[in-house]
Amino acid sequence: MKSILHQLYDGEIAPWEQFATTLTDCRAKRQEHLRHYESLRRTLTEEQRKELEEVMDEQLALFPLEQAESFIKGFRLGAGIMIEVLSPPAKQQFPPQISTEL
Repeated sequence: MKSILHQLYDGEIAPWEQFATTLTDCRAKRQEHLRHYESLRRTLTEEQRKELEEVMDEQLALFPLEQAESFIKGFRLGAGIMIEVLSPPAKQQFPPQISTEL
């Protein structure tokens, strides 16, 4: 069996494909949003509908970029935690210094 790192490198693991919202509340909010969107569309002229579609397409184009950035930051945080856990204990500073940079 391949290691997780080998699977990730070989493209056998696609983290973005494993993102699935299972929360009922989130699904309900998504359905509510769709109802509001459809209601708004019915009140618009054809030209306004086209403009709304363009705006929505632009917004949707950002989603994969945001997902990628979130994955990268989460991965870096996880790697940083593992480095800290597996490193020999350092001399404790009081108060501990907390970095907000990743």
